[in-house]
Amino acid sequence: MGGASFGLILALALASPAGRASLPIHSPGMVLPITPDVAPGRLPVRATDPLAEARSRWMAGDARGVISVLRPWLTTRSAPWGRSRTAGHLLLGHAYAALGDANLASQNYTRVRLSKSPLAPWGAWHEAAADHQRGRPAVAIRECESYLSTWPTGAHRADCELLIADALATLGRTQDSVAAHKRFLADNPGTVQQARIDTPVGAQVSLATLADVRYDMGPNTISREDVQRKLVVQANVAGRDVGSVVEDIRERVTEFVPLPGGYYVEYGGQFESAAEAARTIGLLSLVSLSAIFLLLFLEFGSVRQAVLVMVNLPL
Repeated sequence: MGGASFGLILALALASPAGRASLPIHSPGMVLPITPDVAPGRLPVRATDPLAEARSRWMAGDARGVISVLRPWLTTRSAPWGRSRTAGHLLLGHAYAALGDANLASQNYTRVRLSKSPLAPWGAWHEAAADHQRGRPAVAIRECESYLSTWPTGAHRADCELLIADALATLGRTQDSVAAHKRFLADNPGTVQQARIDTPVGAQVSLATLADVRYDMGPNTISREDVQRKLVVQANVAGRDVGSVVEDIRERVTEFVPLPGGYYVEYGGQFESAAEAARTIGLLSLVSLSAIFLLLFLEFGSVRQAVLVMVNLPL
């Protein structure tokens, strides 16, 4: 009886193609006939494309989600080589930049720049912007100059010219920065006009619709005093006294310089200090003479004698 039962079970097992006909294919505790085809150090095939998933998360504003998808994918051999990997590093750099981590953003942008792919110019520009953001203006200038020499007609040519001007200003090279801004405006005359301005109703309009934008000469700095703008004109005087020169300037300005409404001229400097000192000395002299006259009057009891004494004093 026992032998017959054993033979029946063995026959059922041999009749099954997989040798496990009594178990459903997804039953708990099922033993797979072979191990999965996943090499050591590689991730199993995902149900969705990581790059597409990262793009959708980026469009949804989830920068951390982009990093959680792309970082493990790009650090394994499962990620394809070529344009897809380069696009992944570019998007990962954008995610790090959005979170304020300029160092990791710059590292990913550098990978894109070195890829020699069509995305290399984009990586080069964003690498320069990230380096400028993390306080390396000199490096950003070199990277932008390299961009302009390698891709003179690239999509970020104007951005690189403007970044060079800003980086020069950060380094304290004011004259070079002004010259760079002039080159930028000369090469891109419509950039300023097309700048978008927020309106109180929430919509954005171009600056050209609100103001007349033109390239012209003007002061590079605007000074204010008493909540009013002021422009200082300076000059040195040699061979003449300052007071007479100022009087001549007053006459010439009054005669030949018509001032628009709301404008006026004030004269200041050393002559103003000298005039103030002269007024102070004159006032003190009058006070001193009055005090002397009062003392003499109290002493002699006569105005005539007090005046005689004062007239004969060696002043």
